Amino acid sequence: NNQFGIYEAVVSTQSTGARAVLASKLYRAREGKVIATGYRGAGYAESEARAIARVLVRCGVNEADIILEEEASTTCYNAAYCREMVQEMDCAEICVVTSAFHMARTRFIFSAVFASLVKGREEDFLKFEESEDCFPDAATAAVAQSNEERCLDKLKAGTHRVFNDTVSKYNP
Repeated sequence: NNQFGIYEAVVSTQSTGARAVLASKLYRAREGKVIATGYRGAGYAESEARAIARVLVRCGVNEADIILEEEASTTCYNAAYCREMVQEMDCAEICVVTSAFHMARTRFIFSAVFASLVKGREEDFLKFEESEDCFPDAATAAVAQSNEERCLDKLKAGTHRVFNDTVSKYNP
C-alpha cells in the first residue's frame, strides 16, 4: 500500500511555490509519490506540472517519485486525470495539496470525482492539505476569492457542464 500525494493544480502562479513546499514536506514525512498536475498555458515555456516538479526537486523530493500530468487545464480535469492515475496504483491514501483560497472548490471537485473509487472509505483515503495564499495584495486576493465562490456556487447548483460530465463519467 503506497501512500500517495497529489499535488493539485496551480491556479495562481504566486501559489506554486507555497503548494510545492507543502507537498515536499508531506512527501518527506510519508515517502510516496507526488503527482504534479497542470498543462502548459499559452505563452508559457513549460507546463505547470514541470514548474511544480522543479520546485519539488529543489525541496528534496526524489525526481523518480514525481509523476507529471501535463494535460489538465482545469481543476475538474486535474481530478479526473489524477483519478485515472491513482486507480492504476495500489494507494492507501492520497493527499490533495492546494492553496487556502482554492480549498473549498478543490475538496468539492475531488470528492465528487473520486466518489465511486473511495466509496465507504472517504475519510481514510482522500485527504486535503492547504498551503498559504500568496497574493501580491488584498485586492488580488479578494478577486480570486470571489471567483472561487462563484465557481463553487455553479458546481453546487449543477450548472457547470465540465464538472457534471466529469463526475458522470467516473460515477455512473
